[in-house]
Amino acid sequence: MRGHSIPAIKLNEEEKEKLEELIEHYNLKRTSLIRKFIMDGKVKPPLIGKEAGVELLVNLRKIESELSRLSNNMHQIAKYLHKPKDKQNHSQNLEEILLEMMKKQKHVQEDVETISEQLSDHLYVK
Repeated sequence: MRGHSIPAIKLNEEEKEKLEELIEHYNLKRTSLIRKFIMDGKVKPPLIGKEAGVELLVNLRKIESELSRLSNNMHQIAKYLHKPKDKQNHSQNLEEILLEMMKKQKHVQEDVETISEQLSDHLYVK
């Protein structure tokens, strides 16, 4: 559906500043902000700020990466379990992989706790 244009709105300096504040506060483009006001009669503020959102995304990507590494380690374990090897070498390799996985799991758990705290801080602002 093609949108319709409306004529430019003339605003005084105070109105213009207020509009710019609203755009910044709601983290929306001007058109999106106006549409929300027209259709809903109000605009809900974002749950978290832009900087906090970027920080959370960076941390989530770190967790994704760690989970991917853990998954690779699990595949290595499965391969070791299905290969005929001498028992001593097999056990030692498996133990090393499991210890490494436990370390990585601890780091992932710490990252998740950090993100959870950050979300709590931003969602329950006083």
